[in-house]
Amino acid sequence: MTRQWLPCLLLFQIMLCGHAAAGDSLYPRLSQATLYESTEETRASTYTAELYLLEKQLFILHLAMRFKKGKDRAQDITGTWLQTEGGATLRLVNRHGLMLDLNVGGAGNLYGEVPFGGQIGQKSVVLKKAPFRRREACLMGTLTRRGSNVTLKESATGREFAATLDGLPTSLPEETPVFADVVAVPVAGGMRLLRIRSFSQTFPTDAAASTQDATFVSAVADRIWTLAAMQDMPLSSWRFSGGNTGTLEIAGPGLRAEARYTVDGKKLTILLNNKNARNLRACGAAALEALLHHIAIWSLEGKELCLSTDDGQSLQLEHGAGSQR
Repeated sequence: MTRQWLPCLLLFQIMLCGHAAAGDSLYPRLSQATLYESTEETRASTYTAELYLLEKQLFILHLAMRFKKGKDRAQDITGTWLQTEGGATLRLVNRHGLMLDLNVGGAGNLYGEVPFGGQIGQKSVVLKKAPFRRREACLMGTLTRRGSNVTLKESATGREFAATLDGLPTSLPEETPVFADVVAVPVAGGMRLLRIRSFSQTFPTDAAASTQDATFVSAVADRIWTLAAMQDMPLSSWRFSGGNTGTLEIAGPGLRAEARYTVDGKKLTILLNNKNARNLRACGAAALEALLHHIAIWSLEGKELCLSTDDGQSLQLEHGAGSQR
């Protein structure tokens, strides 16, 4: 640790200690492969909201309106889910401009408003946890075929998923990406395509535009990030120092650990030695220690740093107070 950063981290650690001593309530940590549902019936209609929190931080919000008179309507909204503000808020965002915040209740229910659209507009709901099941959804994105390997870069999240489909259309070009409208079931290993409704080599303007992604060095390194305290995660501050290869320092009330890390594009590898792994377990951070060994991808989702494992689990860190550049 360089001397110029030592006072900053020490001050931030003191702030964390005071924050923890204040007796903040800990919110349940939301997990992947979880379903929340809400149904409201009126004399004229039934409104149903289903929120699926899936692997790689993908969410599907399925909204359905059934009318006793008139045509039923349904829509699927997709994007990235993040648990922010110390675990108190579930934030749903996508690249089409959506930013929807739901409050996380102590019992694990979600409270807020969802966009049913049309004359209904925003509608207040209480989403309660339900037995998880997979469901199909209408998705759009860039579909690329290389031999028997197919990938779908989902447009609302910008994330790439391995895709499977029995009987690929013979007209689907080899190697050339196409913009596709598909019906798919997100699964743990990627996407199971049920059918390709249409595809074109002409891309929408926003999908074709090339964006300059932030690099790890410019956007993440040498900043202080905060991992909020939740049921199985201690409050802690994080700092990656050294560019694309360097040292990760984790500090919090009664907690300290270091690890080596390497970055290659969006790939992130964290190497935690046995001594630091034991330190984390001894501090009651066994769940954090287990996740660190499997972190594989980093991404920025708004102001949050998202660290994901190969199987879709993740940590969300917020840009911490006291960070500087």
